[in-house]
Parts: sequence; structure tokens; C-alpha cells
Amino acid sequence: WDFHVYWCSANKFLSGLNPYGGKIIKECLSQFNFDLYFSYPPIVLKSLLFLGYFEITYAKFIWILIIFLSLIAIINYSRKTFFDKETTLFLYALIIIFSFGGLVWGAIMAGNISIILYFILSYGLFKLSKKQLIPYYFSITIISIVKFPFLIFLSLPTFLYGLKEIKRLIIFFFLVFFQDFFYFFENNIVQVITTQNMSS
Repeated sequence: WDFHVYWCSANKFLSGLNPYGGKIIKECLSQFNFDLYFSYPPIVLKSLLFLGYFEITYAKFIWILIIFLSLIAIINYSRKTFFDKETTLFLYALIIIFSFGGLVWGAIMAGNISIILYFILSYGLFKLSKKQLIPYYFSITIISIVKFPFLIFLSLPTFLYGLKEIKRLIIFFFLVFFQDFFYFFENNIVQVITTQNMSS
């Protein structure tokens, strides 16, 4: 379950250990019979640190609640964006959860952070449908920092509203680019901090 990776990474970082590199995480995950590693940028690790303050049982409950609320938000915003009011909520929920090759269902069962990203994406698309472009751009920027392929959505307003949006596209593209460019720089800082903590 992906949640265990997030919890182990947050817990070890708060203990002064570097969760990157695999060895420390593998030792933590071995108790759950998992062999995964934490591959997200340090900014994502910092946003998940709250999980490390709790015992795994309580942290898991909190994470399940976050995933559930995110799923409700996905259904709500997507229905407002793509479907009329006559579509039954239950039917639409089934469409969302089991379509797209089972991606959403798989992410739910794994407790993957992608569900939270899908929520932010659905919110952004809803804002785009209302021609509120700044919230849309910020939404795509946030999820693209976590998972780079989402960056393609930045080009959508340019296709819809023409080249006048190219300036905003470039600005928000570089926001994501510089964050990912400094990924290794931030990771090195994390390594230095954890090494100093271990030495002291």
C-alpha cells in the first residue's frame, strides 16, 4: 500500500534520517512486506510530514479520510464540469471510479497520492469551465510539481482561447521546471541535514 511509503518516509525524516536512497525505507517497509521507495520531490515529503507524528494506525485512518474526501470532491467537481444535473450521482460515481482503465480504482485501493492530485485537477478543470484561468493554472502547477506528466494540462487554455494564453503558459511552466530542476539540490540539503543529525 502506497500509504506505508508515505508514513515511513515522514516518520524516518522526523527521526533525523534521510528517506531517499531506498535502504532506510526498505527497512521500515519490511515489517509490512513491501519493497518500495519514496520518489517524490522534497516539497512533497514536507507536505506529508504530518503523517509521521502519528502511530501508523491513526495515520492510516487520517489518510483514508483524506482519500475519501478527495474522491467525493472529484465526483462533485467533475459532475459540475462534464455532466448535467439530471445525471444521477451514484451512476456518475461508478463512471469515475471504474473508468480510465481502472486508474482511479487502483489509486484508491493503493491509497496513492494520485487521488489527491485528481481532486486538484478536477477543481482546476471546473474553474477552467468557468473561465477562471488563474486558479486553473495554479492547480495544474501544484500537481505537476508532484507528477511531471500533468504538465501537459497547462497547454489546454492555449488550445481553448488562443495564443494570448501563451505568456501565462510559459510563466507557470517555468514555475514547475525550476521546482523540478532544484529537486536534486533540495535532496542534497535533506541529505546534509540528516547526516548532521545523525552525527550529533
